[in-house]
Parts: sequence; structure tokens; C-alpha cells
Amino acid sequence: LQTNKFYSNFFLGDQLGPTYTFPYSVQWAGGKGASSSWGMSCSHIDAHQRVFGQEKFNGAVSYYLNPVGIQSMVISAKELGNGTHLSLDSITAFSARVGLSKDSKSPPAVLFPLVQGMAYITAQFDGALPLLQTGVYFKTMSRITREPKEQVTKYTFNLEDGTTWRVYAWKSKGDDLDLEVINNGLAQSRKPFHGIVQVCKDPGTPDSEKMLDDGAGIYSVAV
Repeated sequence: LQTNKFYSNFFLGDQLGPTYTFPYSVQWAGGKGASSSWGMSCSHIDAHQRVFGQEKFNGAVSYYLNPVGIQSMVISAKELGNGTHLSLDSITAFSARVGLSKDSKSPPAVLFPLVQGMAYITAQFDGALPLLQTGVYFKTMSRITREPKEQVTKYTFNLEDGTTWRVYAWKSKGDDLDLEVINNGLAQSRKPFHGIVQVCKDPGTPDSEKMLDDGAGIYSVAV
């Protein structure tokens, strides 16, 4: 096993530590945290969430805290439960692919191609039933009627902490991603899905939504 790699927490210990792809961190929820999900948790920290200790010498602070474990959006599948098995493959210096299976003998229900610097957190589905969960809680969810691209469905999730997350689903075959809100912590697809589901946080800067729309449906697999 390689040492000191960005994806190491996916094979070390209980496999529940965060992995920093920048600007996001991703973390296997493992049935824990506010969402109690078995999927992949996505987090992004804004500057106002950082905590700095008392100043010491020459403006340097005594400590610095960056919150971890905030389950803003979690991408999962209905097939996953307390027997969920996490595997890692396609490993390079700056990329790796994480698979989540219902047990150690089953093929992955969902695959996550992780690349450092990726703009979207991408999940590959091939017939599993997608779930979107949160530990921060959904305030509103809306489906955008005008598709940003052919074959791409778009949703906007506003969370209780004031952040806005865009969800894009590019279908490779079959039906569009049709999400139904079950409660303020869970949105579930009505049907199995073939294609990719992408999650990203909208910074709310001028034209940010337009730029995110433009890149949707495309994902990097290696650097």
C-alpha cells in the first residue's frame, strides 16, 4: 500500500476518515453521523467556518481549526446497508476510484471516481436506486425544468445552513433521474438509474450557476 496519499483514509483503520480532493472533502458515512447514511458524504468549508486561535508572534495564531464530519450532501444507493463494503481501485498518484457494495461478495452499487481538484463529486450508477441524503437538512428541493444539456437532469437543493447545492444527473440509458423528497434528510429516486449523478456547491458568485451547468455531465478520471 502506498503511503501518504490523499486517498489513504479509504483503506486505513475503519475507513471512515475524510479524504481531501480540494475544494471538497469526501468521507464514507459508514452508517454514522447526522445522516446515518451508508453512502459518500460531501463537504465544503467556507472561510467563515474556520476558527483561529489567539495571536502569538508576528501575527501567527496559536492554533487553527477546520470543521470535519459535516454531511452536507451524501450520495448513496438504496441497496447499501449495514453490510456495506468499501473497495478501492484504479489508483494513481492523484486519482482513485471508490466502490460501495451491499456486501463483500457483490459488485459495487455505486462508484466514485475521485480526482484531486475535481469541480464535481461524481457517482456512477448502473441500475442501482440513487439516494441523496444530508445531515444539514434540506430546506427546499426543486427540479429545474429547462435541462442544461441533452440527457442531463438538474436539481437545486437549498440546505438549512444557507448553502445551495446543484445536483446533475446524466443518463447513459433508461429514464431520467426522478427524485422524490421523503423527508428533510432524504430524497430518493423513483426508479433505478443508469449514468452519473454529480453534486457541487454553488458559491453564488456572478455566473457561477451558468458555469456549473456548462461543465455538468463531464468528469475527470485521472490526472
